[in-house]
Amino acid sequence: MTWIAGFQDGWTRVPHRLDETFRRLGDDVESRWRATTFDEDAFAEIARSMLCERCEDLKLDPISLLRWVTGAPRLPHQRNLSSKFGEPPICVYENERFYIELLFWLDGTTTIHEHAFVGAFTVVSGSSIHTRYRFQEREAVSPQVKLGEVTFENAELLRAGDSRAIVAGPAFIHALFHLDRPSVSMVVRTSALNTKLPQLQYLPPALGIDPFCYPEATRRRIEALRALLKLHDESALDAATDIIDHGDLLTAYHVIDQWLALRGDNRGLSQLLERATRRLGGQAAALEAMVTEEARKRNLIARRQLIRNPEHRFLLALLLNLPDRATILDAVAQRYPEEEPVAKVVRWIGDMLCVRPDDPDRFGDNLLGLPAGPATRDVCDGLLRGRTESEIVRESSAPAAEVIKRCLTIPRARILAPLFT
Repeated sequence: MTWIAGFQDGWTRVPHRLDETFRRLGDDVESRWRATTFDEDAFAEIARSMLCERCEDLKLDPISLLRWVTGAPRLPHQRNLSSKFGEPPICVYENERFYIELLFWLDGTTTIHEHAFVGAFTVVSGSSIHTRYRFQEREAVSPQVKLGEVTFENAELLRAGDSRAIVAGPAFIHALFHLDRPSVSMVVRTSALNTKLPQLQYLPPALGIDPFCYPEATRRRIEALRALLKLHDESALDAATDIIDHGDLLTAYHVIDQWLALRGDNRGLSQLLERATRRLGGQAAALEAMVTEEARKRNLIARRQLIRNPEHRFLLALLLNLPDRATILDAVAQRYPEEEPVAKVVRWIGDMLCVRPDDPDRFGDNLLGLPAGPATRDVCDGLLRGRTESEIVRESSAPAAEVIKRCLTIPRARILAPLFT
């Protein structure tokens, strides 16, 4: 162990010579890559294998890592200073061919995306849900906008020490949802490869976009709209429709994205979608389908930020990232192998129905925004076990009329939609 300058009340201990640990990792990756004459196709597996070999050295405490950053006399050149990918991202090794970053995560998560670089990542601290997707392109509106079908492929739970290769382009479309607060991941990566740009983000069920593509004037218009929305100005809707009327599909996406972020999926949104349809014709259907799923996800994210119980946060993470009941129950079984998955999920739902949020006008009377009481729990349990309505009524202690009503409404609740798919 070594010591670095700490708080006013003393010093803090961090793992011995972290700068040396990162330097050796980077130098060894470069040495192996040099032996291939810097073949880009070989880099991802080299990076992944090195992260696997050093996994025990890289299981590090997030607080100690942050204290190392604040106390280190020197840090490598910090790339991507404007990047929001990481809270924060810290470059710990750099040369002219590749670099290594630590990515800290508090409440943030990653969108469904591909990469314009090659490399590998590993979980340093915490755990993550890693989901993979494929995209079947139907129409290339432009290099920055594609229409098609975003399809879930598989999911896995990653723990500290788990590493995965990153290949460039649509062969590796994925998302990471970080379960613990804080979590830390490490990425060994090349700079962006011009042949793999743009790097697309995917919005189920049908849209792929380059979120970094902003003509200068469009960027300023979107920033002006954002200011109007924050000011709750009545002219914001007119401003948003003006931008859509003079833009393309990507511009309409940015307008609707800002509206969802600051106004939610209610007032004005339907008018924006109507205006987009008038302007863009059939292309706007992808926006309308995207809005339904994005609104559900943003509602879940907002609720999850109210919760500190790790098991409850885990359930909401599953509802955010996994598509159906079987996949969710399988993930619960993986994380809690000693417990019966349905009983575990129903207990979590019951717990959250008993907690009143600080903002009931926004979130409803409890953390799920669903009716509380034994009928809801009994119906969730019965439906998850594949029971019929009559069987659930017979086994429940709640009044039959209430149980029948819940059998109709709970499967339609957007917040729980994947559980009943």
